[in-house]
Amino acid sequence: MAVDIWLPSAKTAIELKYCTRKFDRGVLNERFSLANQLARDIKRYDFLKDIQRMERVVIDHESANSGLAVLLTNDPLFWESQTRTDVVDAEFHIYDGKQIGDSEMRWGNNASDGTKRSREEPISLSHSYVLNWQDYSKLGNGRGERFRYVAVTVPPGKESTT
Repeated sequence: MAVDIWLPSAKTAIELKYCTRKFDRGVLNERFSLANQLARDIKRYDFLKDIQRMERVVIDHESANSGLAVLLTNDPLFWESQTRTDVVDAEFHIYDGKQIGDSEMRWGNNASDGTKRSREEPISLSHSYVLNWQDYSKLGNGRGERFRYVAVTVPPGKESTT
């Protein structure tokens, strides 16, 4: 199974995601031009799938003692709690403080076939995690100028039987 980063001395597999909101300006004589990546629903699903994959790596491969899934973004719609629960990706929301892994996560009934393409399977995690977003950098006070990340550490151990 391919992973983004393998640290052999630590026996740790790492998956990385970088999701951006439009940001175009100079900072300390360097120009930053980030695209507005939409499809947050798919990106949330993919991040949760990374956590599931890291659990499988740790369970299935003796060479891996732990896993780490990291998402870095300047888009607050990832870390801010959403008030609408009638959206097709409600179970995939990854806002700050959310607990995941205590139930199977799946698309809402109205999710289109295009949205679900190659992402039809529900996500089930062997462990429970609380998502704790951290500041990475702040380039100003406007939307898209604050970068935050969430890092989920998958612990060593066998698959949960509950």
